[in-house]
Amino acid sequence: MPAVETIGAAGVITANACGAIKRITSTAARTTDTTDTFTAPAAANAGCIMDVVNVGSSIITLDYNANFHAAGAADVVLGSSDTVRVGSTGASGYWFQI
Repeated sequence: MPAVETIGAAGVITANACGAIKRITSTAARTTDTTDTFTAPAAANAGCIMDVVNVGSSIITLDYNANFHAAGAADVVLGSSDTVRVGSTGASGYWFQI
């Protein structure tokens, strides 16, 4: 399991926990990048499934955008200990909330 990743303002979450738990935190309320919430979809992450969990105390908002599609076409807000499962369809595809 990779180390906890600290998300900065307009940060991109690294897709380095395929098949595992991706722990994220931030130093204040943050919203991810408006184009790539996660590492841009690529052949290398086709079929990647990650359980993303906010292990910090600040809210992290996963921006719904061209490369991240979530339920209700809405941003996903993760409070402390909240979790979301995401998966990638790879190159020329998307990251989806599952």
